[in-house]
Amino acid sequence: LVSGVWCLVSGVWCLVSGFRGSGFELLSLIRALPCFQYRIYSDNGLIRSELQQRLPIVSLPSTFLPLFGLCFLGRLYLKKIERLMPQTRSYALRLKPGQDLKKSIQKFVDSNQIEAGWIAACVGSLTDYHIRFANVPDGSRASGHFEIVSLSGTLSTNGSHLHISVSDNTGRTMGGHLLNECLVYTTAEIVIQSATDLRFTRQNDGSTKWKELQVEEK
Repeated sequence: LVSGVWCLVSGVWCLVSGFRGSGFELLSLIRALPCFQYRIYSDNGLIRSELQQRLPIVSLPSTFLPLFGLCFLGRLYLKKIERLMPQTRSYALRLKPGQDLKKSIQKFVDSNQIEAGWIAACVGSLTDYHIRFANVPDGSRASGHFEIVSLSGTLSTNGSHLHISVSDNTGRTMGGHLLNECLVYTTAEIVIQSATDLRFTRQNDGSTKWKELQVEEK
């Protein structure tokens, strides 16, 4: 920290002064540690830093100091940009036999306060499925052994919307809206991602009779 501040102050001074003023006192005393003092000054074109009481004079050519100062400023600027850039977080979980697929995912979303997430990947199997097929009011159920072919959708503490496809032991595949009571057979390995700069909500916006996805920036 001390060396960084020293390079920063020295570099800015060199840029402003144009290396003028031999003997000019840039900074009389900077207390770096309780038992030490820094004295920075110009001596015949050289910037010298003297750590009094313990260490001898340390000098560097004045042409290098502006570069050190600019590097220090650049690093601070990059860190500020990183904080302002949207961030994507990743989560991974595994569900065990007998767990409810939809309820377990929503519980994980709520416990991690995920406001704008999505399913990145999912593989696993079910003993029971409960799926609502296209444009029908009620869900369809079946028991047996089914592979999870795909799982996709948006996730939020304000409400999630998930679709699933499963295949039976003949390879016949069906899919639709994921409902409760889809029970895991052997495993469900799930990867979730989320955007920290967005918030998903669900509202009746008049476009349909359902509460549809609304995307807000934080």
